[in-house]
Amino acid sequence: VAVLISVFSTDWNGFEEQRGLIPILIHSAILGFLFIANFMIYSKSIDKNGMGISIAAMRMSLMFPILLSLVIYNEDVTTGLILGIILSFVSLLLLVPSLKKERRVQLKFAVLPVLLFFISGITDSGLKVFEQEFSMLFDESQFLSALFFFAFLTGSVVLLVRDQFNF
Repeated sequence: VAVLISVFSTDWNGFEEQRGLIPILIHSAILGFLFIANFMIYSKSIDKNGMGISIAAMRMSLMFPILLSLVIYNEDVTTGLILGIILSFVSLLLLVPSLKKERRVQLKFAVLPVLLFFISGITDSGLKVFEQEFSMLFDESQFLSALFFFAFLTGSVVLLVRDQFNF
């Protein structure tokens, strides 16, 4: 549905003439794959580790694009940024009581929040890279259309392999 809405609401004039189309499509394909993989890992992590741990892992992953912005793109440290970081840690502290109440995490499923942390961080950073490197060449709605399309393809392949593709 997201692909269809994005495709039909996007101005595709001049799309064929876009420079740098291949790197942008590769970037959107990688992010589309990671996007759907993140959903699958998130679902499994909630099931095996509980909601609190899974949400905490995803929220902490926001440090990736922040560090990318500061280190690679030399963005300024603003009061809003500092306040946002402080608020994210406060929200994590509010989750701590619910973390203690949740069932014990089995060691074999402890890797799921770690994967969730890294994949969420990489995906969020990939969106920042698009914004900084490709947004002048390629419309954001076109990029998101491609990203959702590749996520749809990845999810469909996974469902076909698992023999769970039903309508």
